[in-house]
Amino acid sequence: MLIIRAGPIYLTPGPVLTELKKYNIKTKVENGKIVITEDTLVAKKSQKVDSELVSLLQKFNITPIPVKIKLLVVYDGKTL
Repeated sequence: MLIIRAGPIYLTPGPVLTELKKYNIKTKVENGKIVITEDTLVAKKSQKVDSELVSLLQKFNITPIPVKIKLLVVYDGKTL
């Protein structure tokens, strides 16, 4: 799961507000700064993330990485 937590962010109001709204991230502007008003789930486990969300996450210094596992051995309780 990927959750954007509530609280102030360093980004200033502008086009980023539209990007945040697209992913249902509730915001308000206080003293010229954006504040996220509630925690928001933006991606579920195993969900593919589109390029627009990747771009938005990079503004929060969040970088998705692909993860692969190479199984060498499987043990089912009886056989190896």
